[in-house]
Amino acid sequence: MRFMTQQKQKNLNTQIFVSFAVFSAMLFALTSELSSNSTIIKHTRPTTTTMLSTVDADQKAAELYTLSDPLNDAVDAYASVIKEAFPFEKQIRRVALELKVDESLVYAVTKAESSFRSGVRSHAGAVGLMQVIASAAGRDAYYRLHKKRVTPTAEQLKDPYTNLRLGSAYLKLLEEHHFGHITDDKLKQMLVLAAYNWGPVNVKRKLLSKNPPRNAAEMNWVLWTKAPRETYSYVNKVLKYQTQFSQFEA
Repeated sequence: MRFMTQQKQKNLNTQIFVSFAVFSAMLFALTSELSSNSTIIKHTRPTTTTMLSTVDADQKAAELYTLSDPLNDAVDAYASVIKEAFPFEKQIRRVALELKVDESLVYAVTKAESSFRSGVRSHAGAVGLMQVIASAAGRDAYYRLHKKRVTPTAEQLKDPYTNLRLGSAYLKLLEEHHFGHITDDKLKQMLVLAAYNWGPVNVKRKLLSKNPPRNAAEMNWVLWTKAPRETYSYVNKVLKYQTQFSQFEA
């Protein structure tokens, strides 16, 4: 009887030892797996990158411009004695003087249209600094300047001076030909900008045909209620930019 009791105790101890060994093995395996996963996470976790300051795109673009005029093959004798404060300052100042356009307006439209990127092209085919569409504004502006029906090429429109000259000439065309009868200067300018973005036909037909605005405040409401949101935003954005640029005019 005593022998059987000892045997049972021995068997019980063996079972406890085996169970402990199995448990230890399982615990070791689990620990190893967690350690392995932790290592994987450690090595695959994205590392924090330091944001490097980039050269302002507008200023970088200014280094790439040329002073040529491929449309007329003109010899550019224009020179400036001051260092440029903004991209394409010499060309913009020259165009503003030639065409009697507000310099800050040219800056503002250029900023809104292309952020001073002379080689940019939109999905609609608008090219260059002032985003001129060759077969539309480009052709009309060229005729205003030279009394010839010529459609500028995309490569010509990438030239900064040519693009600024044609874009500014188109602004003058809109002002004088399409909205010359408007006596309120602020209202006229808003109509010109709306037409530059949306087209003069749309502006006349949808904004001026019935109950036309009499001042800038009414025009802002008409833009909000009758024009595309893009045109409403565009007009107000250009006006904001123009106010900012006008502070730097000599």
